[in-house]
Amino acid sequence: MDLQTIERYVKNTNHINSDAIKMSYLSQLKSYLKIIDVSYLMENTNTPINSSVIETILKNNYIFNNVLIVLKPHVIKMSSKLDMAIVWLDI
Repeated sequence: MDLQTIERYVKNTNHINSDAIKMSYLSQLKSYLKIIDVSYLMENTNTPINSSVIETILKNNYIFNNVLIVLKPHVIKMSSKLDMAIVWLDI
């Protein structure tokens, strides 16, 4: 879907004043959040933490109530010798 299709749809919506829309554009703002020193293995297991676990934790945390997570979180192990990970979130 391209930007012109979206613009036509929005302007044809009844509850939007099409005269108020001067120009359509996609946001160039990109944000991310990096969480460091996360335990790579889930508590009392040898199972590595994954993006589904991170998403569940974030959904249950009030700090992230109004945050839209664009992509699945990326879990990266910091070192082969450490039980620590970094989590990247595109928001």
